[in-house]
Amino acid sequence: MFVAIWKYEVDLNRLEQFEELYGQKGKWVALFKKATGYINTELVKDTSSKNVYISLDKWESQALYEQFYEENKSTIDSIDKEGDELTLSETNIGWFNAL
Repeated sequence: MFVAIWKYEVDLNRLEQFEELYGQKGKWVALFKKATGYINTELVKDTSSKNVYISLDKWESQALYEQFYEENKSTIDSIDKEGDELTLSETNIGWFNAL
């Protein structure tokens, strides 16, 4: 299993909108569900900060993840712009393979 991990610092006035966009019923998950190899996404909130989140996007392989991103670039860019309006920062923690 491949996991893409992202960290977000969210505008305090936009927390609910962020959770809607990145949560289980949001646009990211809806898009990913169309993909071959997508497993699930977990969105978790830092217990010591009101506006820090981590997302874990789980895929069968990094190759399927990268293929999906290449094939859906324009849609991904559009959703990413929506997220940019809600966040103060977005950091790629890294790409990981489950052992």
